[in-house]
This record gives sequence, C-alpha cells and structure tokens, in this order.
Amino acid sequence: METSGFSPPARNFFLLLLAFSAALRGVRLDQGFGYDEIYSLRNFFLVPLATILTDMHVPNNHPLYSLMARACILALGENEWTARLPAFIAGSLTPPFLYLLGRRLFGHRAGLIAGFLFGAGFWPLWHSGEARGYAPMILCSLLSVILFLDLRDRFSIRRAVGFVAVSVAAAYFHLYGGFVAVGCGVSALAMIPARRREGIRLAFVCLAAGLIFGALYLPYVPSLIAFAPYGRNMRLQGNRISAGLFASVLLDWPLGPYRRLGAAPLWAAAVAGIIPAWRQGRSWLTIWAAAMAAGLVVPLVMNSFVFARFFSFGLPGFFLLAAAGTDYLWRTLDRRLTGLGALVPAMAVVFTLTGTFHYFRYPQYSTRVVARWVEENAPGRKWMTMGTSREIMDYYLPRMESLPEQPLDPRQLRQALLIVRAPEALSKHDAGVLHDFCQPPVEFPSSGERQFDYRIFLCD
Repeated sequence: METSGFSPPARNFFLLLLAFSAALRGVRLDQGFGYDEIYSLRNFFLVPLATILTDMHVPNNHPLYSLMARACILALGENEWTARLPAFIAGSLTPPFLYLLGRRLFGHRAGLIAGFLFGAGFWPLWHSGEARGYAPMILCSLLSVILFLDLRDRFSIRRAVGFVAVSVAAAYFHLYGGFVAVGCGVSALAMIPARRREGIRLAFVCLAAGLIFGALYLPYVPSLIAFAPYGRNMRLQGNRISAGLFASVLLDWPLGPYRRLGAAPLWAAAVAGIIPAWRQGRSWLTIWAAAMAAGLVVPLVMNSFVFARFFSFGLPGFFLLAAAGTDYLWRTLDRRLTGLGALVPAMAVVFTLTGTFHYFRYPQYSTRVVARWVEENAPGRKWMTMGTSREIMDYYLPRMESLPEQPLDPRQLRQALLIVRAPEALSKHDAGVLHDFCQPPVEFPSSGERQFDYRIFLCD
C-alpha cells in the first residue's frame, strides 16, 4: 500500500489520467441534446434562481448542477457544450482521484488500473457528456470517501469541514448522492466497538452532513409531495425496484447496455478484488455497500420509482474492486507462471476498450443534425414526430409549425413532414399511410443500433 502522499510520480500519473479522461470526454461534448437535457434546460437551467432552489416537480432538477449550468450558459452562451461543461470537468477529474484512492489502498499499479478503467468506462463517459448532475455527484461521492478515510486515520476540523462540504455537494447534485454519506455513517458506527471515541466523532460529522443537505432539500418538499403520486404511477409502469432491475444495473456497469456477456471478465475481476479488499481493511467497501443498500431500501419503503442511473455513485467502488482484483490475479499468476500475469491487465484493458468503442458507436443524439436538414430542405412544411421526443424537435425547430401527434390521416398530411424513430414500432395503419402517401424516407443513421436511426418522410 502506498503511503507517500502526492509524490512527483503520483502527480505525473494524476495529470496523465486527467488528460486522457478529458480527451475521451471532449469528443462528444458538443453532440445534440437529449430529452432529459432539454427538459432540464427549459425548466431548471434558464429560470429564476428561486425556481431552481424550490421547485422539484420532477426529479430532473439536480439543484447544484442546475445552478452551475445556468452560470455557464449565462457566461458562455446557450449551446450543448456550455450546458455540459460542469459534467465534463467533474467526469475528467474523477479518474485521477480514483487513481489516488486506489494507490493509497492497493498500491500504484492497482490505482493506475482503476483510473484507466474508470476513465475509459462506458457509463463514466456517458455521464460526463450529459448535462445532468450524475458526473459531479460521482466525483463528490468519491471525494467524500477519500476524506472519510483521511478522518479515520487522523481527525482534524479542516478534514471534517471538507468531508461535510463534498458530501453535501454530492447530495445537492443528486439526491442519491447522499447515500454515500449514509454509508460513511454506517462505517463510523461500525468503528465504535473497537474505537469508541473516533467512531462517535465521525458519526456526528456524518450526521452534520445529513442535517445540512436535509435543510437544503426542505424547500423542495411541497413539490416532491405533489410529484409522489406520479412517481408511484411510474413504479407501476415498470420502473419499480426489483431484484431484476438491480441485477440489470450491475450487469450494465462495466461496458454499458447490450454488452453483459463481455462484462463477465470485469465482474470476475471485481469479485476477485474482494480478497485484497478484505485483507486491506473493509471500511471503504462497507461505505459503498451500505450506500447501495440504502439506495435500494428507500424507494422500496416509499413505494416509489427508481432508475438505474441513480446508482451511479457506486461506479468508483466497482472499478476500484475490479482494479484490485486485476492486480491481485496478476500477482498470483506471476508467482506460478512468470510473465503470464500480464495477460490479466491486458484482458481488462481490452474488455474495457470494447465498452469505450461501444460508447462512441452507441446512438448519438443526432436530433440536431436532423433538424438542420429539415430547416435547409423543407422550411415551409409542418412537422410531426413519431417514436421520438416532440420536445427535442421543438427546441431545434422553434420557427417551424408542428402538427399534434395522432393516428395518421392522409388528408392532414399534405405538405407535411414526419420525423420517425423506431419505425418498427409503428402501427400497421401508420406504416401503411407512410408507405402509400409519402416519399421514400431520408435516413439518418445514428452510428449504432438501427432502431435508433431517424427517418424523415416528406408527404405530398
């Protein structure tokens, strides 16, 4: 285990991982907005401050992110990259800080593996390119764990204030970020039998963090209560917490959707990582395990909905386990078959890069490209969406008149334009009308799964 602090070699690798992470995350920073981003932009970024600080009629308001995105937009202009700038910065900083934690717990090699795996991972990349609070929540949750471990080793008021600050920030970026502070509190309580004074003191520090972010969320209570019936309805529609949902969350963590079989080696490495984690000391593992458990129990008790991305605060813990397991298997294999141990990290890198390539091939938000084509080639037509978000097109086509979404009537389609996504899901009636009364579609491949491609039908 490394104990030399932020030495020159560590600083160099920190900067290297920072540059690597920023380079990957910058590639798609300026892609078109998705639905949740546009909803947040219209309802929570470009609104009075009082609205940001008191309104959560839907969970899209990640308050601290809304404030930061608003500041970036007002300072730099309204476009995709400015709205995503806080997520990009936080996402770029997380891998080097995970390297420092891994280096501290398991040594330089494991730390470097952890930083790389997280830097190139599908979901860390995804959250860093989305104008939502997930990437900053992940960073602040990680810093919360780091500072809590510092407090365990040596308590100081300065560290305690830092821990409270990043823990509150994690929760204010996204409500689920508060569960990491809950995990820290559980770890503090677990200390009490062996180190009574230190455990009680740390528990009170965690309680202070909880009281502060509880106070920050008080103004949102009325709107959250108003949202509760809708949230329960969403639960009935299939977003309810269940063993199947939780399993899908975990299986998708390493490489993203549709890559669960390829994720098996990384999951095997994470399971192997439990061995060195158990030997090293289980406090950091307790934190993330307790946080995940709390994140499962609360919506279950409240009979509310949950989305897989809410659990993204656990991603650093997973990749740290995978890195520790990779390093452990590397050393173990090298002791028995000299030189072959290097195959283990090589495999981890290869499988992680498949997730990276999956991210860059996964459907981009090509809505902006479609909208520009429409403006240039069919400026006088009314438009209608089918199988895609009307709000997104409305944002990118503000000067063009739209038609209400309804079953297609050939009499209403003269000089109309239909923007269709997932045409396989159209009813037989609508598909027949498109075939009989519209020109062959103009196709816009979405660089990934075919069901996400756009098709534009011009009807005469």
